[in-house]
Amino acid sequence: MNLTPITQIFQDFFYSGLALILPVSLICIAVVIVVAILMAMMQIQDQSLTFLPKIIAFVVALFILGPWMFEHMTDLFVGIFSKLPLMIRV
Repeated sequence: MNLTPITQIFQDFFYSGLALILPVSLICIAVVIVVAILMAMMQIQDQSLTFLPKIIAFVVALFILGPWMFEHMTDLFVGIFSKLPLMIRV
């Protein structure tokens, strides 16, 4: 049995997962840094104030990037299901 197609599928899943989570994570990290700088400038030490901007940034990022993420995942699964008959023959 040839394991190359299986390793290729796992590699595709891994890189697709990174490509999907990275933009949202970077947006949330940028919001956290900006809020932390503002809180340090204003000398506010309440950590619960960072929660709402992070949630808002996450939801906005998902609304903006959601169609792209859905298209990316659809392309990934269509590619994998189109390769499935070739893997069964091997």
